[in-house]
Amino acid sequence: MEKHIFLFGIIGQDVHEAAILKDIAQAKEQKAEVLVVQISSPGGYVYSGRAIYNALKTSGIPVRVEIIGQAFSIASYIAMAGDEILIAEKAEMMIHQAWGKVEGTASEMRKSADQLEEMSKEIYSTYVARGADSNIIKSFFDTEKVLNAQEAIDAGL
Repeated sequence: MEKHIFLFGIIGQDVHEAAILKDIAQAKEQKAEVLVVQISSPGGYVYSGRAIYNALKTSGIPVRVEIIGQAFSIASYIAMAGDEILIAEKAEMMIHQAWGKVEGTASEMRKSADQLEEMSKEIYSTYVARGADSNIIKSFFDTEKVLNAQEAIDAGL
């Protein structure tokens, strides 16, 4: 039995991690044979994306990701949780360093910058762990690259 999970919209806003985590838990209870995660998302909140990624990776169920529209930003990170990743011919991925908005004192802003750098390292290492060429991914990552389906495949994503 396949369990379908849909990540459509902004992660953490339109797509709430609690609902996705509940779907993954139900799939485990139902002894699903495969989790099919369809993605068409502009991205969203890193912490929500991390929770979804971790839940998929630790589910104990094979995960097939199907990018059917866009997997931008944290949605592309979530896609890396797939044991198998498929991308539609007219779909796209976008990868970039973590970014955020900060208010506060100079020291608070420095602290936030350090946190963003750590998040970026984690995200980058996840792309490279898929077997992608680290130099190519680094250049895409640093320039906020939108990849068409063939470019994503060629990059090892």
